[in-house]
Amino acid sequence: MEFDVKKLIFLLPLATMLVACNENNTKMRTSLSESATAGCSGDSVASSNEGPLFKLDGKVMTRGDLPKNTREMIFQNEFEAYSKNQNIFKEYALRIHLAQKAGKLEDINNPPQLIDLLNIPEPSEKEMKALFDQHKERMPKGVKFETMKDQIAGFIKSQKIGGVFQEEIKKMEASGAYLSLIAGPVAPEMELNLAGHPNLGNKSASIQVVEVSDYTCGHCQHAHPEVKKILKKFEGKINFTQLNFALRPDGLSGKYVMGAYCAQKQGMDKFWEYHHLAFEETSKPHDHNAPGHNHETKPEEDKKTVVSVATSAKLNVSDFTKCIDSKEATDFVMNTVKELSEQGISGTPVFLVNNKKLMGGVEELEKAINELL
Repeated sequence: MEFDVKKLIFLLPLATMLVACNENNTKMRTSLSESATAGCSGDSVASSNEGPLFKLDGKVMTRGDLPKNTREMIFQNEFEAYSKNQNIFKEYALRIHLAQKAGKLEDINNPPQLIDLLNIPEPSEKEMKALFDQHKERMPKGVKFETMKDQIAGFIKSQKIGGVFQEEIKKMEASGAYLSLIAGPVAPEMELNLAGHPNLGNKSASIQVVEVSDYTCGHCQHAHPEVKKILKKFEGKINFTQLNFALRPDGLSGKYVMGAYCAQKQGMDKFWEYHHLAFEETSKPHDHNAPGHNHETKPEEDKKTVVSVATSAKLNVSDFTKCIDSKEATDFVMNTVKELSEQGISGTPVFLVNNKKLMGGVEELEKAINELL
């Protein structure tokens, strides 16, 4: 759920680099003021005030009268609008801030553009060639480096602009030059039934952390190492519960979650061993354009993949295989999907601290925990 800074969209041959979630691609943006919710989704996406919203058949309706998933959708819309506005404010403020420091502010209503204020080095030939070679197989047949140089240079420079922009924003805020005065929308509380889900840490801790993730979601794979670091850092200070949400229950996503359920049946230690190995397996880079590669449901191949993870985790493979073929495992996956969907959760990863959803993802988790300690 990071702010996605300016990226260029004119790279038509490089458009094949755009992939979603478990295909490990990144979205290009056309403006520094755009934001994105970094996460994987199934099909779709809450504030707690009780003010009147509308009247229906003579009854005044408030948020409390709406279903939980509808409240979550409203909150999501409000948060996205809030984030976009914040980014517009920050971009404008940074232009003024840097222009003043450089003695270039002639008109406060028309400050210089960031491209003219940020010291962005031109991409080197080596950088451009490396990017071209990295994605050559994904480009149209016959495309040569020389014909792509300008587009590649623009792409690399736009990414550098994004990184420098973020650093300058942090400096501006840390110096006290910039302070937001607008409060964001308040996330609704989520009432999740955590019984039976894997848990570790201090059960009596005042800080309850929940992660909702999907093994095949690229953003979850990216977040997993950070989650492990946070769990180690706050060991004994938090209670952590893992909810495995299959965004595609009938595919590999569902098989992995069934496998996690069946691993837990053999012991909590076995679950965590399977859990970490599953993320290691799904995080392995692979060529999405390789002959025969696709993400269609292949029940027998998916089963073999998950059984191989169970084997690496030193589970009883015979018991494990019987379990993932059982109605019990299927019911667990579908019941979890149903409950989370009713709460308005439709994508991953999602992190909750004391029943409140974090909109900043794993990047905000450590901050949220520190604020409660």
